[in-house]
Parts: sequence; C-alpha cells; structure tokens
Amino acid sequence: MARINADPAVRVSHGAKTSEFREKWLAELRCDIADFIGAAEIVLHKWEQFNELPRKTEEEVTELDIRRAE
Repeated sequence: MARINADPAVRVSHGAKTSEFREKWLAELRCDIADFIGAAEIVLHKWEQFNELPRKTEEEVTELDIRRAE
C-alpha cells in the first residue's frame, strides 16, 4: 500500500526536476543563439565594409586581402 502512494510522489518529483533541467537548458540555448547571431552580425558588417572599399591599385587589393585574412 505504501508503494502505491509513493509512486505518484516520485513521478511528480521527477517531472519537476526534468522541468528545471529543461528550463535551464533552454535558457542556455537562447543565450548561445543570441551570441551566435551577434557574432554573425559583426562578421556581416565587416564583410560589407570590405566590399565597399574601392579597388584602384594592386596595393589596395593586397591590403584588402590582408585585412580579410585577419
């Protein structure tokens, strides 16, 4: 009889713990996605800057290639 009464309590406890872990995991995932999007925007902005540079001489083209490599 005691086992029958204990099982629902175990299931509720297990479900609550799983829910806590899921919430923490989702919060960390959201943070990682936000960091990734922020980094992608920085790269995109730099890429747009490089493509806007005029390419008049061979020296400027070489400078552009060096800056892209960095």
